Amino acid sequence: MRKHELTLQGETRKQAASLFTTKENSGAGILMMHGYTGNRLDYADYASELTNRLGATCLSIDLAGHGKSGGDFQTLTPQQYFYDTLEAYDFLSDLPDVDSARIGVVGASFGGYFAALIAGARSPKSVLLRAPAIYEDHQYDQPRESLDYQDMQDFRHSLVHSLPECNLALDAIAEYEGSVTIVESEHDDLIPPAVIQAYLSVAQNGLHRFIAGAQHSLEGAHRQTFREMLVDWAREL
Repeated sequence: MRKHELTLQGETRKQAASLFTTKENSGAGILMMHGYTGNRLDYADYASELTNRLGATCLSIDLAGHGKSGGDFQTLTPQQYFYDTLEAYDFLSDLPDVDSARIGVVGASFGGYFAALIAGARSPKSVLLRAPAIYEDHQYDQPRESLDYQDMQDFRHSLVHSLPECNLALDAIAEYEGSVTIVESEHDDLIPPAVIQAYLSVAQNGLHRFIAGAQHSLEGAHRQTFREMLVDWAREL
């Protein structure tokens, strides 16, 4: 296995990325996106595992304003983040060793929101959303850093009663015909069960996975549990 450190030049920003490849590549490609305030190193061990064990080509990126990627963390909007993730997806899809019909997308929390949007925009073969975030549509073009935490949580908890008539992420998953795996942490203090159920309720081909005892950020044995979930999911690409 080889790890390549890259800088992807987008239309407006540069993105730092790590590309994991092997001579015994299977043709599958996986885009991996971390959560808010995280960075691509959060997925380095997962990516190397998938490349070593399954021959997948994995691209782990620093979201805009995170890690070594360009962009002002204080002013970036979800819309701007999303455009950058699409550019990363297209870069992966265009690699000569990647079969564009065998791409999977993995996103955690904030990255899970963009994985859902990519499902609607690019139709990958499969997506895996771990503790995926969700936002109201009017927040899409507002700086993420300026959003009120309590307002976000009130909206997320409200999903237990009814789904909004229109929501970009839920609509994308509802229209997506590929498989959607949604991973829930039992003791998640940021993403309530109502969000998990909302995504599952609209997915055409949804699978619910549950990590008992886990909090929003995975540590220790819970990371190993998620690693095995990733491997099982990626075998189907």
